[in-house]
Amino acid sequence: MATNLYFSQGVRSEQNLYEDIVIESLKIYGQDLYYLPRDIIAEDTILNEDVQSRFNSSYKVEMYVENVDGFDGEGDLFTKFGVEIRDAVTLVVSRKRWSQTVQRFDNEITGQRPREGDLIYVPFTKKLFEIMHVEHEQPFYQLTNLPTYKLRCELFEFSSETLDTGIEEIDDIARDYAYTYILSLATPRSATITADVTAQEVISALNITDSGDGYALRPTVSIGLPDLDSSDAVLSTNVTDGVITSLNIDSSGRFYDSYQSPAITVPLPTQYTPEQALATITLGGDNIIKSINVINNGAGYIDSNGTAPTITIQDKLAIDPGTTAPTATAVVENGKITGITITDSGDYEYSFIPSVTISEPNAVIEDFRARARVTSIINGEIVATNVTAGGAFYDSPGAINISIASPTGAKSDFRATAEIFLDSDTAKVESITLTHGGNFYNNPTIVVDSADMINSLKVFEVGETVTQTLANGTVIRGTVSKYSDSDFKLHIINIGADDGKYHDFITGRSIIGSKSGSALRILSITEENKLSENEDNTSFTDLIDDFLDFSESNPFGDPENN
Repeated sequence: MATNLYFSQGVRSEQNLYEDIVIESLKIYGQDLYYLPRDIIAEDTILNEDVQSRFNSSYKVEMYVENVDGFDGEGDLFTKFGVEIRDAVTLVVSRKRWSQTVQRFDNEITGQRPREGDLIYVPFTKKLFEIMHVEHEQPFYQLTNLPTYKLRCELFEFSSETLDTGIEEIDDIARDYAYTYILSLATPRSATITADVTAQEVISALNITDSGDGYALRPTVSIGLPDLDSSDAVLSTNVTDGVITSLNIDSSGRFYDSYQSPAITVPLPTQYTPEQALATITLGGDNIIKSINVINNGAGYIDSNGTAPTITIQDKLAIDPGTTAPTATAVVENGKITGITITDSGDYEYSFIPSVTISEPNAVIEDFRARARVTSIINGEIVATNVTAGGAFYDSPGAINISIASPTGAKSDFRATAEIFLDSDTAKVESITLTHGGNFYNNPTIVVDSADMINSLKVFEVGETVTQTLANGTVIRGTVSKYSDSDFKLHIINIGADDGKYHDFITGRSIIGSKSGSALRILSITEENKLSENEDNTSFTDLIDDFLDFSESNPFGDPENN
């Protein structure tokens, strides 16, 4: 006959109550364990096995340990190959809590239940267990509900899988027992550069005497400021008949700005004294003015470009009547009247030689100051000048004090510059290019900036990924498990390449830290197999020696048969 229809075990409220009671019991009597999902990197589809796995996340969830008297399994087995520990454990986890804690929408878990092959870390035993089977029907449909998973696990045999869960206690397992490459690295040091300097105090070439080591980024090279201090140029003059005809550059000076020509100041004339010029008239046979002769050139007159002197000839009161008066103009050179030109002889007939009057000087001393300018500056030195006005009434060159403005350039304006290029494979300086030779160098100092060398000592960080690029472009990766900056030894675990094939690190090429940015050249490589370091073989061997003598031919037989 059918079951009583008035009683049902499928009441949702009762199922939820039962599930909540189970969860509360697990929280009271359970342990906080870590669930580590397996990430298969390269699956062998022929043999159906995971060649390489990693565990890069962990999720804490409460589980109940069913084993109350110790671990299940075959226990500790003594074999001729050593001791095998085959512990097993059965764990109970709530379905609802597993979904809430592990199978979240914001993580990488895609399965609907715990999976075989995933790991459980038990903190109080500090051991990893591998899920061998997930029983999902125990207890069997109480209230037609399945509130728990029962995980049957065995002790995990670690074989250099990647553990990067973010839990130090778990990740230390890989650091302590994974197959390790120990890389001896080159000592980081700055490159050394020397310079060739020409006779003109210009850097002509840079030479790499030491390529340095340990450059993760291209460094900057700093060439010191010029060795010589700034100095004023020294000029002298060439003077002909009181006129400055040219300037001599006795010293070209240093640190003049090519874009700001320095001012040249010529002093006032030293011989200038205003003096009125004198002239006489010569008559022709017709008693008309034939010429006017200058008998004293005078001084201080301005030529026709300025205010010309006035020439006045005696008026007609003392001469025979005529209709046109004679006129004349003066020829002025360097403030002196060098001649008088008759512009109109007129028709006055003189019965005697008339007088001629020249006006007084019409210039001041400033009008006869010479002027000059700088026309060319090359590399901070004055190389050419030009006299724009020769002036007048100057003494010999030694009496003229020519002054020129001081240099306006700074030492930094004449600093040499260069650019360094790295060999990224070896982290060494490959070449250096001189971009500007600078000026005024005798013995320049050249410093290759080591600021890009991480902490100047290249500190790799534990847990960071390091890479090395091979000649064919393949990138090898590994995880730093230990680094010693006293002897520059780097311990690498979890080694793999981006092409999925086996590759070894190459000596002579650099290895670069992805987080620290450190880069050092590999000098030598040693390998350390630590897979047996977590076994208890040594302890068991010492214990066995206390009661078994393996030197006997048959330690388990009768003494008389030995």
